[in-house]
Amino acid sequence: MPTLISKLIKPAHKQVAKAIGYALMLGETNGYIELVEVIAARLSQAERVSLGYAALKSVDPAVRLELYELMSDIETVMGSPLPFAKDIRDDAEFWASNASQTELRAYSMAIFNKMTKADKQRFVKKLTRNA
Repeated sequence: MPTLISKLIKPAHKQVAKAIGYALMLGETNGYIELVEVIAARLSQAERVSLGYAALKSVDPAVRLELYELMSDIETVMGSPLPFAKDIRDDAEFWASNASQTELRAYSMAIFNKMTKADKQRFVKKLTRNA
């Protein structure tokens, strides 16, 4: 019998909760790196800020200072795009708006290089129209 919380929880929140559980279970750096991608893709910025605040408040103040210093040197990296949930265009827009400039350049060149000649021509035509 489903519990009240299982009926009310948003699917994105359920996915994040599972991902946190998996990362904790694995206890390895790679699990936490992948967790970043899930959190970025499934939670709003306000939800990510709140979750980050709660996590930072839970650690010793000295460790918190070390984390602040570490984070100030990190370029935000979105990671590879996840499989789309509902609308591929919305997911692509979300990913692109959160990706670093390095990621945008790398993925756009790789995508362009894989396009057919006709798609490349349409793409270039659209770019020159919008420039």
